[in-house]
Amino acid sequence: MPKPPQKDPLNKDKVGRPINVGPTPEIDSPSGKELVDKKVLYADDIEQIISNFEGMERTVLYDNHNRPISYLRIAVTDRCNLRCFYCMPEEGIRYLPKRELLTFEEIIRLTQVLASLGISKVRITGGEPFLRKDLIKLLEQIRAIEGVDELHITTNGLLAGDYI
Repeated sequence: MPKPPQKDPLNKDKVGRPINVGPTPEIDSPSGKELVDKKVLYADDIEQIISNFEGMERTVLYDNHNRPISYLRIAVTDRCNLRCFYCMPEEGIRYLPKRELLTFEEIIRLTQVLASLGISKVRITGGEPFLRKDLIKLLEQIRAIEGVDELHITTNGLLAGDYI
């Protein structure tokens, strides 16, 4: 297994300040040394992350245990059509405003950049992904990205029947 590079451009902005890439297994720095506590990326983070990845030599991403990362999980919505006790507390949850959700264009661009860095499996999750308008178009676009060999979706299945 090749060693990750010493220099860590993935979690620094252009002047060397850490950015909020967070210790998620989906997007992590090669060295895993300078992580912040943020575990969820929002739309405002994406442009900065993409600009940091673009122009990099083709490389492999590593987690903080020096394992290559080949898997990306993207939540396309926080809404669900069920009220399961394990994910929907009795008092409910505060949904994100739509402007905080990634656009399809941002999801596609992020996936393209990460696929060029070794991501080959993508899992679409939610809430319930089929509540997101035009989900099938997004899935088709992700499937067409060079380097993406597997595309999976996590769903409760209630809305999937129309697409099978």
